[in-house]
Amino acid sequence: MRIRPLQLAFAIALTLLAPAASAQDASDKALAESLFQDGIKLFDQKKFAEACPLFEQSNKLDPKLSTLTNVAYCHKEIGKTASAWAEFSEAASLADRRNETKRAESLRSEATDLGKKLSKLKITQAAPTPGLTVALDGKKLDAGVLVTALTVNPGKHTIEASAAGYVTSTQEVDVPTGPIEVPVTIPALDKEKAPEPVVEPKPTPGPKVIDPTPTPASERNIGLPIAITSFSIAGASLITGIITGAVSLARTNSLEKECDRGSCARPGPGDELDELNALANASNVTFALAGVGAAVGLIVILAVPPSDSSDAKKVGFVGVGDAGLGVSIPF
Repeated sequence: MRIRPLQLAFAIALTLLAPAASAQDASDKALAESLFQDGIKLFDQKKFAEACPLFEQSNKLDPKLSTLTNVAYCHKEIGKTASAWAEFSEAASLADRRNETKRAESLRSEATDLGKKLSKLKITQAAPTPGLTVALDGKKLDAGVLVTALTVNPGKHTIEASAAGYVTSTQEVDVPTGPIEVPVTIPALDKEKAPEPVVEPKPTPGPKVIDPTPTPASERNIGLPIAITSFSIAGASLITGIITGAVSLARTNSLEKECDRGSCARPGPGDELDELNALANASNVTFALAGVGAAVGLIVILAVPPSDSSDAKKVGFVGVGDAGLGVSIPF
């Protein structure tokens, strides 16, 4: 017969693991036996509370009918009637399967006797709650078991009732030694309050950045006086230049008629001609000053942002004698 590689590998693995498993079983059995013997000594000394944990651990490591029986007797002695009743009942069933009839009868008799002394809890609801969950001493119970009384050991027990969206109810009940049935009513659960809305903190304002650039209004406030002054100077200079120029031109023409080719009918025309030339030069200077003033005013107006259409028109007026110059500047 040909052996497949997978079968061969499985067989080898079992062969290698068998000694380790056997060694572990032997170690557990040795520890279980040691705990059992120590438990017997304590039980004989009537130190039942100390003996019970040893019997329990021994039975977990190496379950035996004799060990389970000692656990039951130990629990009976310390008043755990519910635990002892269940353990005697289980031990009687094991003895039946092993055809140990007399032993089974003795164990069943113990269970029957304890069954008459059991303490029970009868849990009911004051009002039905959707999705209700009940926990007894931290262990959750199916809702269906609440129709019957629950067998418990005498002593304190905690009953917790909870449901999604409701406030959990917790009760502690001190159950006396039986036979007794203690009623426990789960109160109507209060609905949980809606969580308060989380108010996010307002963001902290950053440092205020001051724009060094003047606002249009500020620019208009600065440029307006300059423009008015420039146009005023230009207007005054223009009027002065026109007047002085006209006077100089008229008197020069008159003087030229009197003096033909250097001969004049009256004395002193040369000095008067010098005065007229000086007056003409002054007229030229005022014309130049008028041009500079007008140029400065135009530059300022073009550089200043236009004002709103609703703004009023303000007019600067400069008068020289009977003449005047009006300048209309929006701002």
